[in-house]
Amino acid sequence: MKVAMENVIVSLGDRSYSIRVCPGLLDGLESELPTHLPRQHAIVITDSNVAGLYLDSVVRRLEGTFSIVHSVNIPAGEESKSLELIWRIWEQLAEFSADRGTVVFALGGGVTGDLAGFAAATFMRGLPFVQIPTSLMAQVDSSVGGKTGINLPAAKNMVGAFGQPKQVLIDPLVVHTLPAREFRSPRDRAAGHLHPHRAHRRGP
Repeated sequence: MKVAMENVIVSLGDRSYSIRVCPGLLDGLESELPTHLPRQHAIVITDSNVAGLYLDSVVRRLEGTFSIVHSVNIPAGEESKSLELIWRIWEQLAEFSADRGTVVFALGGGVTGDLAGFAAATFMRGLPFVQIPTSLMAQVDSSVGGKTGINLPAAKNMVGAFGQPKQVLIDPLVVHTLPAREFRSPRDRAAGHLHPHRAHRRGP
């Protein structure tokens, strides 16, 4: 039996976007992207735990649509929402020659979404940004609303920006890989490493 796609519109005038929800959505990711998105260059920002589960599949899907696809693997966990980490992401965007035609994809939980969203909102004064949340909290809360940012030693989320995504793509099936405790207290927990020099190109 085919499951119907749920589509919710966040109405913000010229910043409006859709939240698309469907089990198995990642298997047809490329067909769900807004038609107005540029298709030259995509950068997927994820963490090492999520990368092992979904990055290769997402990259393959995007390679059918974008000429060049890069990925950046960041450490997961709240400690990554730092000036040091966002600086390293900015540097990678520059190294990958990101410009206004580059689309940033956040593949992961709330920390990844906050970092990728803040990077997209601030690099070259704003790049198109798509959320692909993989944690329960990110799917029901942090991926919607455009709140992005990093922490300071004094307090959480003290530096940030409102950067509305162009779309939020939610596949509920991905939460099956989460431990039971994530459903009782859905926070992002993981550890990883930054591996920014991974590039995926379509064609010669």
